[in-house]
Amino acid sequence: MRPHKTPIPIKDVNVIPIENRVFVKVIQPEEYTTGGIFIPGGVIEDKAMLRGEVVSVGRGYINNKGNLQPPGCKPGDKVVFGKHAGTEIIKDGIPHRIFREPDVQVIYESAEE
Repeated sequence: MRPHKTPIPIKDVNVIPIENRVFVKVIQPEEYTTGGIFIPGGVIEDKAMLRGEVVSVGRGYINNKGNLQPPGCKPGDKVVFGKHAGTEIIKDGIPHRIFREPDVQVIYESAEE
């Protein structure tokens, strides 16, 4: 599923995903490498994956046995997801995405923390 061509702007609301959806704040890519080399914006945008921080998650989904399957990620987790995953939302001027949890490729811990 490709994101909407025009981001959906929202302000001053609390976004609560339903089912197994995840609401993620997009982390803007670095413009410089660790060696101090400048990376032009067009190159950064061509990456197939994006990073983000989970803001909120839905309660999960009902599996084949009729049990609630809770989400595998939680608010505050750092994640990697496809650049075409979900719907782009601009919340208070900051880019976010909302998509199904299976679109999360990796949960990671930053070495900087």
